[in-house]
Amino acid sequence: MGDTYSEVRRGICYYRGEGVVKDEKEALALFQQAAAEGVGYALHNLGFYHEYGRGGIEVNREKAVEYYKKAADEGSRISTTTLKERHGVEYTPSSVKYTGCHADEESQLVLQPEGEGEGAVEPGRKKRKRTHSSDRDAAESSPSRMEDWTVSEVVAFVSKLDMGPKTADFAAKFGDAIISGHHFVKYACEEELAGDVGIPPRAASIVLRQRDAYLKKNKKGSRSKMTMDSVFISLRFGEAKEETEQLREELRKCGHDAYICEVAPGGNIEELIIDRLNAAKLVIIMGTETYGVPGTNTFSTRQELSFIMQEKKPFFLIKMCDRFQDPYARFKLTDAFGYLLWEKGTPFPPDLIQKLEEKFSSVCRDEGNTMD
Repeated sequence: MGDTYSEVRRGICYYRGEGVVKDEKEALALFQQAAAEGVGYALHNLGFYHEYGRGGIEVNREKAVEYYKKAADEGSRISTTTLKERHGVEYTPSSVKYTGCHADEESQLVLQPEGEGEGAVEPGRKKRKRTHSSDRDAAESSPSRMEDWTVSEVVAFVSKLDMGPKTADFAAKFGDAIISGHHFVKYACEEELAGDVGIPPRAASIVLRQRDAYLKKNKKGSRSKMTMDSVFISLRFGEAKEETEQLREELRKCGHDAYICEVAPGGNIEELIIDRLNAAKLVIIMGTETYGVPGTNTFSTRQELSFIMQEKKPFFLIKMCDRFQDPYARFKLTDAFGYLLWEKGTPFPPDLIQKLEEKFSSVCRDEGNTMD
């Protein structure tokens, strides 16, 4: 995640007294250093310092709001929530930036009052330091929550593996790389894990084997994996082909996949689509302007949408336009269903994969079936 993120993490450690002597001023210096590089989480923490008067800084709510806005502009979702819930400020970031952090990781990089996040710290009180022993206990007592483990819990899990005299050093590197359970469960190959964490491929292979064994033993803890058989993407190729391919690429990076109809000329597209739609547990609808308009082919998104509604197929709508051109699509895909907005020509939504995972897991739970 870069040296600037490491500075924020070090600052958090100094602020909380985790592994070092608690020093709010040293933490402040580290946050200021990272903020100078435009790191949103560091900017948020400077806002926290001004809001609650930490590290010798006087309370200044106006200055705090200013920092929270800057942090939101740099991609900190918690800062946007903080502005609304603690200051009554409805703020729309000037741009949407992808920080590379999942929500649970962000909560560990920003300071919050107690009760408002994973890494919450109540002003005026020192948060109880967690030890590796307690982290191991937490991991062992929650076998169904590996994907929700904190960075410390992942470190604790790795520290118990038999990788020789350097096991502790290897485990610490997972903390330095800020690998939470959300990302830990997604690694598919040892080379990728070794590169991200900075450990030898042999050690990475041991970690992945033990992780997979743990997930197999505690099957409830494994995430619901999207596959070409379980997820169907419905789209107008002339309008959303590029975005759909980008979506599938991002899904594959996270260990998932989805089906996109790619029939050779002369192929029986109608029979194939019906079979795929019928088998799918979830349909992703790429809602472009002409989605649902009857096509010239024997099978179009109009028929796909009709089948989805008739069969009451669970679907996830990605709305890519202000208004559907087709009245039928407007009638069936009302805002009451909810949607994620991804306008054409804009960056890939940073929370799209997470939202799809949540939706698919919900569908699998409803069916009483978590896929391997």
